[in-house]
Amino acid sequence: LVSDYFLNVTNSYYVDYLRKLGISRITLSIENDLDSIKSIVSRVGNSNIEVLIYGKLECMITKYCPLKELVNKDKVCNVCHNNKKYYLKDRNNSLYPIKQDSNHLTHIFYYKDYSLDNDINSLKNIGIKNYQISLFDED
Repeated sequence: LVSDYFLNVTNSYYVDYLRKLGISRITLSIENDLDSIKSIVSRVGNSNIEVLIYGKLECMITKYCPLKELVNKDKVCNVCHNNKKYYLKDRNNSLYPIKQDSNHLTHIFYYKDYSLDNDINSLKNIGIKNYQISLFDED
């Protein structure tokens, strides 16, 4: 079993708890900065710890389909079956990608990519050996 950053692992107590449950790789929360990662590793070791270093972060999952309402005017929806890209735009003109999965759940992603590119050497020095890269629509 592998946990993901959605579990919001932010301290060594949570890491210990997940290890006792048999989780083989524990992805730390994206809320952790280098100092907090270093603190967690110093308390529980670096074995089976993983850090997300790049990805498009998921903000929300909803059963409501904005595409059905906005594109199809609340008629039978098949918009999610085409290959077009759809976004929600906020008041700052930031575009939040939306995708639907095969269960018709709508996934809303953050407008910017999350990246710890500049911290990889520091993470290696802390002893992190497992890294997660979450590709979205990159070439």
